[in-house]
This record gives sequence, structure tokens and C-alpha cells, in this order.
Amino acid sequence: MKRTWNNVPGELLTEVNLVLPFLSSGFYDPGQNYGPPEKCRPPEFGDERLPGGNAYLDFGVDGKLELTAEQTEKLAGLLETELYEADLELEE
Repeated sequence: MKRTWNNVPGELLTEVNLVLPFLSSGFYDPGQNYGPPEKCRPPEFGDERLPGGNAYLDFGVDGKLELTAEQTEKLAGLLETELYEADLELEE
């Protein structure tokens, strides 16, 4: 018996890495917790992370697909928490 079909949905699931380059602008001041009270201050820090280029999908040996600036901005918004949790490579 012959069977035909038309417009049947499907999904392809594959392993791919999303790479979202970012730049961090921040500061860290350890403060001062000794000496006269008027010279003491608590530690302070701040960090702002913004996309540092277009995001891309890395398929390993099969290559990569660069996303647009608009797509990168949307991803940065969706992944804001993860972006701020990512480690920085600070030099001492």
C-alpha cells in the first residue's frame, strides 16, 4: 500500500554551542576597615556587561553561523542572569 504525506511537522535536535561574546566594564574597591572611623569605608563593586560582538552558533567541525546584531541583543536580554554569572579572565 502506497502512503503519502504533506506538511507533517518534525524537529531536528543537534548539539550546538551558543557563543555570546561580551565586554565587562566594572570596578572593585576593597574599602578600608581599619584606622580612624572617618577614613573607613565598605567595599564597593560594580559591573556592566554588554555584547562584545555578534553571537554565533558553533557546530564544531561543521562550522559556525553568525547571528545578527539584533538577534545578539535579544539573546543578551534573555540570558542576562547567565551573562552576569559568567566568569571573567581578570589579570592580577
